[in-house]
This record gives sequence, C-alpha cells and structure tokens, in this order.
Amino acid sequence: DPSHGEPCREKAHGDEAARGRDPWEWINGRVHVQEHRHLRDDQAAELLPWIWAACRASPQNVQAYQTGAYVLARMTGHSEQGVRLLEEGYRRNPRDAGIAFSLGEMWLTRLHDAARAEPWFAAARSLCRPAEGAAGESDRILRVRTLFYLGYLAKQRGDLARARACLAEAETVFPGHASVSDLKRVLQE
Repeated sequence: DPSHGEPCREKAHGDEAARGRDPWEWINGRVHVQEHRHLRDDQAAELLPWIWAACRASPQNVQAYQTGAYVLARMTGHSEQGVRLLEEGYRRNPRDAGIAFSLGEMWLTRLHDAARAEPWFAAARSLCRPAEGAAGESDRILRVRTLFYLGYLAKQRGDLARARACLAEAETVFPGHASVSDLKRVLQE
C-alpha cells in the first residue's frame, strides 16, 4: 500500500525498467502465451487497437497490415477500412508484392470490383521476383496465385490470349500448384 511507505509493485517494475533494464526483457518476462482460441466476430474488434499499434510501431511489418485488413474485412465486415489499411501499408512498403496482392484480392473477393483489383494483381506480379530454390518457394506461390487471378480476370474480359499467357507463365513458375490446375479449369469453362 503506497500510503504506508511501500512502493506499489507496478511502480517498482517501472523503476527497474527506467534504471536501464531492457524494457522488452521486462515485457517478455511478464507476457505469456495464452491458449489458442478463435474469436467471435464481436470479439475481433478488440484486436484492432493492437493491430493499429503494430502498424504504427513497425511500419515495415507488412504482416500487421495484412492481418489488420483481414480482421477489418472478414471478421468485422469493414472491407473498405481494410482496403485503406492495406493502402497505407503499400505506401510505407511500395516494393512488397504481398500487400499489392492482398489489395487485389480484397477488391475482387470482398468488394467485387474487378477493375480496381486487376492493377493490384499486376503490381504484385511485377514486384514478385522469387529467389531460386527453397528460399523462393513462398514468392513462387504468391506469383502463381497472382497469375491465377490475372488469368481469371482476362478470361472474364474475353481476352483468352492473355489468360493463356498467364497459364503458361504459371506452369513455368510452379507447375504442380493448385492455382495452375484452377486456371486450367477456368480456361476450359
């Protein structure tokens, strides 16, 4: 009790950090992994301040922007706000193919606007330069998924030559990926 001359526990820990102890060490020592559980939609809104803080504290953390957009669009139903968050992430990380892809996917699948989605997929394609070998696998997956959407959109516009070109490129990037099979199926319809 502070009124009896005893410092409160929180103040003592704060003083410890102020005396030169690493504040991250202090936080890591007190924050523990919680049991994994899925949130109900109304609980997802509780994540938003944390996501906002992550985006502000580390603007190059593209996963924070993507996770935030997911929560906004799919868990709280605010797709337009998800787009705005991704656009902010893209402004801060203009060379990130993943954010461009997420913007394309958000415009196409959540907001049903193919015309606004396609330039984002095109940007993702031009930004995605997979490394050779195992190091480039996640980028190859991103590229082939991007090519699926570009091929799909080309087919929807009636541009079969462009759609086939996307398929041909996808087959060279990651021939066994499900997106290649899906694009083949789209072209056969």
